[in-house]
Amino acid sequence: MSSTSKWPLPSEGVRFLTPAFMLEKLHRHPLTRDCYPTAMGYYPHARGHRMRRLRHDDNLLLYCVDGNGSLRL
Repeated sequence: MSSTSKWPLPSEGVRFLTPAFMLEKLHRHPLTRDCYPTAMGYYPHARGHRMRRLRHDDNLLLYCVDGNGSLRL
């Protein structure tokens, strides 16, 4: 699994890693084995938040709740 962001988390932010026992259950279940969350987060005021990976072994969903965001491939 790829590493999570090391972005500083403010007091109103949330970073959640799905526990290993739950990952195993999700991986084995026929409805979720091909698509399940491994980590989630809420980063209010994340201006300048960047993350670069040399190798991707998962997918990332970014959802902007205020302002705007950009993605460069």
